[in-house]
Amino acid sequence: MNPAAKKIFPIVLAWVFLLIIPVESAQVCTVAFFSSDKAASKCLDVPDNSNAVESFQKAGLSLGLSGAGAEGRKICKVEGVGSDPSGNGCSSSEKAWTFAMVDGSQWRKIPAALDGGSDCWNRDFSFNDPSKIVHYCALDGDTIGIAFGEPGTFPDMLSLDDVRAVVDGITDSGVNRTELKIDANVTPLSQVEVKFELKNLFDSGTDVDIENIEIDARIKDIDDDADIDVDLDRFDLNPGEEKNVAIPFSIPMIVVSNTYDMDVIITAKDKLGISYRKELDFIIEVTKERHRLVFTDMKLDKPFYSCEKSFGLSFTIVNIGSKDEPVALEVKHDILGIGFNDSFHLNNDPFEEGSTAKRAYTIPFNTQSPSGSYPLNAHAFYEKKVAVGNSTFVKKDCTVGKADSPVKEMPGEKKRQGEKRAVSASPPLGEEEDALPIVEEDLGGSSGTFSVTPLHFLVAGFTVIGLIMLGTITLLLVKVLLKRRKN
Repeated sequence: MNPAAKKIFPIVLAWVFLLIIPVESAQVCTVAFFSSDKAASKCLDVPDNSNAVESFQKAGLSLGLSGAGAEGRKICKVEGVGSDPSGNGCSSSEKAWTFAMVDGSQWRKIPAALDGGSDCWNRDFSFNDPSKIVHYCALDGDTIGIAFGEPGTFPDMLSLDDVRAVVDGITDSGVNRTELKIDANVTPLSQVEVKFELKNLFDSGTDVDIENIEIDARIKDIDDDADIDVDLDRFDLNPGEEKNVAIPFSIPMIVVSNTYDMDVIITAKDKLGISYRKELDFIIEVTKERHRLVFTDMKLDKPFYSCEKSFGLSFTIVNIGSKDEPVALEVKHDILGIGFNDSFHLNNDPFEEGSTAKRAYTIPFNTQSPSGSYPLNAHAFYEKKVAVGNSTFVKKDCTVGKADSPVKEMPGEKKRQGEKRAVSASPPLGEEEDALPIVEEDLGGSSGTFSVTPLHFLVAGFTVIGLIMLGTITLLLVKVLLKRRKN
């Protein structure tokens, strides 16, 4: 073998061994958490026992590292976020990068160096031996992360952002994460929506879904000392996916002016086993208007009217304002000939009977008014305001007394033009039943048949009685004549 070949042969042989002998690797996921709405993550294979610096660098993160001290190097900057390295440490200690690992369903701080010391950390989170420097060594299935912020900050890959409230269709721009007070004209019967955005901060390449996201919301003690609960359907978020969430609440009609606590609890779990729990604690301030009346349950006693001379109207009217109210009621409709007035008083205590009036009236109307469907409103006038109750009045033509068919001629009788026997079965005014139609009796029979009527039975009855009486008289006369002959 020539000298050149002798020199090259060991190098080639070493490369062959490296290619043939497999290097054991570990699949790990790395996370860099920059802020509540920004993170970088990647799942990849690294050589077994790779230290943390090697693992993060292989994931493509640009690290600003300090000098190597007794505990190895420290991460001062990641992708330009953080403080500048300064000797064996970082220039600022107010905010720093915390090194952590997923343990079960939560992140825990690793009590070991990134790359210092000669031994691997034994995975004991209670490890605390300053005389022994150990470092993290990668094992298959690990999820490691670094998070920037106050000491003890951990990655939070379910982002909650853009919290706001909408009251009666108007967004309350004053709602924020630090105060969470909703006081923008919330009154009885207001429609309140709490809105926010949820996002899965894992990158799409990780294939880490956040699953079974459950949202429970509750306003405490607002409904006559009872809670109002809202439960939304569960959902999942794929990596990088975001969802706008809206939680609707309806403020009760009967409520006291006060502040009420509202809790929103969000729970979930991702494919790595990490659990999430987020809470929003709102304060809702409900303020009653000085003057406000509301109609409820207004209805008529029938679906339609025809021959009746009156109709039944019932409703409930509630004072949900903060002042007592004298009320002037008016029900009016010119075409239907309706003109009705009443007056009553409502107090301002929402939990007293005097704040609610349940009314039922029988009101006359013009029976001859044209058929059709009419809007019928009740107006309650109070303190330069008016509350309106709505209903629909359906009028149909009255058919009682109108001819429906000609009278048939009896056989053997002279035809009487236009003769009918009719029974009008109209119910008393104010009852629920509709007017019954005319009932006609046929006074004639069809050709070739005998039509039996009550008159036939009457004639036959008198005939039988007459024959019986005639037979009785004849028998008595015969007995008298026979007796005289014997004498």
